Amino acid sequence: MLAAALGFRQLRRTYWGVITTNPFHRLFGRLGQVVPIDPDHALLSSLAFGAAVLKRGHHLVWFAEGTLSPTGELQPFKLGIGILLERFPTLAVPVAIHGTHRALPIGNWWPRPKPVTVEFGRPLSPRNLERQGKGERPQERIVSALHEQLAVLLGSTPDPR
Repeated sequence: MLAAALGFRQLRRTYWGVITTNPFHRLFGRLGQVVPIDPDHALLSSLAFGAAVLKRGHHLVWFAEGTLSPTGELQPFKLGIGILLERFPTLAVPVAIHGTHRALPIGNWWPRPKPVTVEFGRPLSPRNLERQGKGERPQERIVSALHEQLAVLLGSTPDPR
């Protein structure tokens, strides 16, 4: 859904962080500009792939929850996005994708004809996120504030502005 919402020029510069533990999928994914993420065995190399994308000035789509939500409710974020944004301070754009849990429920292979919308938030500075968030370490504060911003987009919490 997100790829359909991007223009061609943006799409050519966009890489996708996707959880994959299958070597065949990883090989095929390189053709589709996929950054393979293996949270169980190779988290550091997954972050290194994401860092390489950011170093080259490309866009990186990182699904911070690490899994699909069965209900459409926002799940807790994994720390990886905070680690990347602390080390490579590039603007983060939260994106809410509404309706995917109804259009393609977990376990289904074929989508249902249900409305899906993509909503882009405003670009956020990792340094501002770090100042706004809660947590002991900088990456925890970045993740906390980014989660809060996405919750606002999803309508889960009132806008703090």
